[in-house]
Amino acid sequence: MRFYRTKIDNLLRFSPLADALLTAITAELISKYAAWRKNQVTVTTLNGELRAIRAIVNCAEEWGRIPNAPKVHELPGAKGRDRVLSFGEDTKYLAVATRTLRDAALLMLDGGICPQSELFVLRWENVHLESTDENPHGFVHIAAGKTKNRVRSIPLTPRSNRMLRERRNLTAESPWLFPSRRSGSGHLESLQHPHEDACKAAGIETEHRDRSDFHPQVEFLEIAANDFTKMNHDLPAVSRLQAYPLA
Repeated sequence: MRFYRTKIDNLLRFSPLADALLTAITAELISKYAAWRKNQVTVTTLNGELRAIRAIVNCAEEWGRIPNAPKVHELPGAKGRDRVLSFGEDTKYLAVATRTLRDAALLMLDGGICPQSELFVLRWENVHLESTDENPHGFVHIAAGKTKNRVRSIPLTPRSNRMLRERRNLTAESPWLFPSRRSGSGHLESLQHPHEDACKAAGIETEHRDRSDFHPQVEFLEIAANDFTKMNHDLPAVSRLQAYPLA
C-alpha cells in the first residue's frame, strides 16, 4: 500500500490529472503526464507511477465506474533490477536480517529459489531433509513455478538443512514453511520492509537509491554464479541460476 500511496501523491502533483474525472482520464492525458514528469525522475520511477495509474483505471473499469480503461504503456530505458551479492555482503546481510528474512534468504542464496512464485508457497510436504545418494543434505522439491521448466528438485546445503530442521520445530503446526497470520493465503507474501532494513543496516547499496523505486515485492539479491560453484552444486544448477535472476 505504501507503494501506491507514494505514487498517487506524485500523480496528483500534475493538476490536469488531479482535476480530471475518472471518465476524463485518457491515454492522451496520461501521455501528457509522462512528458511532464520524465525530466524530474528516472525512467524506473516514472514507470512505477504509470503502473499505479494503470491499476487505478483497471479497477475503475472492473468496478463499472468507467466503460473502458485507457491503455497505459511503460517507457523504455528502465534500469534492470538485478543485483549481485558477494559472499562478503552475504555475511553482513544475514547477520542483521530478522529470523524469517534470514531463513528465506538462505534458501534463495543457496538454491536459486524465486520468492513469490516458489519460496513463499513452499510446503513442508515438499521438503526432504534426510540424506540420499544424490543429495547428501536432502532436497527441496519445487512443485510449481512461473513455467513448467521451473518444476525441479534443489539440493540443500549443510546450512540450509540445519536451518530447515530448526524452522520445522517453529512452524510444525502449519503446512507452510513461511506461515503468516496476517495474509489471507496463510503464508508469507512479502519481506520487503525487513529486506530494506537489512540492506541499510548492512551498508549494502542497491540499484534503487530512491526508496520509491522499490517494487512492492521483495527485491532479493542474486548471488554471483561463480561463487555458487563453490557450494558443491552441479553445473545444471548453476546454469539455471544464471538464467533466472533472483530479483
